[in-house]
Amino acid sequence: MLDRILNMPVEVVGKVSLSGYPRFYGTDYDISHIRIGATDCILVKVDYAINLSAITKVVQTLELKEGMPCVVQALKLTDYQRQRLSELDIAFFISPNNYYIPFLGVQVRQSKNAHASIQRLSSQAQRLALHIIDGTWRGLSGSDVASKMGKSLPSASNYFKEIEAAVPQVVEKQGTRKVLVNDGGLSKGELFELFEPYLSTPVKESIYAKFKGGPKDFISAGFLYAGATALSKITMLADDPWKTYAISEHERSCLDEHRYELTVVTEHDDPDALIQVWRYPPEGNGDDAVDEVSLYLSLKESQRLKDPRGEEALESLRERIIG
Repeated sequence: MLDRILNMPVEVVGKVSLSGYPRFYGTDYDISHIRIGATDCILVKVDYAINLSAITKVVQTLELKEGMPCVVQALKLTDYQRQRLSELDIAFFISPNNYYIPFLGVQVRQSKNAHASIQRLSSQAQRLALHIIDGTWRGLSGSDVASKMGKSLPSASNYFKEIEAAVPQVVEKQGTRKVLVNDGGLSKGELFELFEPYLSTPVKESIYAKFKGGPKDFISAGFLYAGATALSKITMLADDPWKTYAISEHERSCLDEHRYELTVVTEHDDPDALIQVWRYPPEGNGDDAVDEVSLYLSLKESQRLKDPRGEEALESLRERIIG
């Protein structure tokens, strides 16, 4: 614990009685009554990586019941955790050079990384971000990612640079390698919220198709449900009269075998299918549909959902992602 903060002495008054609190308050945290200068407050000491949601609830409960502000002492906080605690006006300190105590008007925060700003991730960097969000590529290096994506190592290195510029805490340098990490124990929902400002729709082109002889089943060809069709499988939203599928630019050649029976029409011409050409290969969710994050990104600006039912379905999808 710090001995002084801006020349104000810090002293331990005693332990906080945890009678009436859940048992884990005493087992998971070291909770004390301290005094900073003339201000009484509660110190919540955490000796392991914090769970942001849990510590927030603990602090709010203690402040309400004890009538004193809380300060969280942690061995380590990620950039995101520092940012969120600050946004919630939750005081913390890690070291003499890294603390934030709003009820004293004190703020000395350090960020472990500083990178050039970025507005949007490229399509392949976004593909990498999706695997960071779902945790499937955690621990992979640049060369591992290059192999997974079928790209060159220099290309993968550029994707890593974009990721670092957007959400630096998920990339760590280990020797000469950069590796995907989640040292803050962030949930899928927390990672999604970090990345969301840098993500865009994966849809490059939409093709309304009409076929001689009626609708075709493209699932057997390896296509995935997307758009309203995929959304209708997990919400109460009704599907369009046609099925919506997602394919990559590379897979677009699969449509060539249907070129003599396919006519491109508009959505007002009673199409048999809507085929979305994506900027990166669509990945499934285990149920013949695209992954939920990409689905959300493909629909969030859709005029198709600009009504109460559509907006409710889209919000329901977002809640599934956030958890």
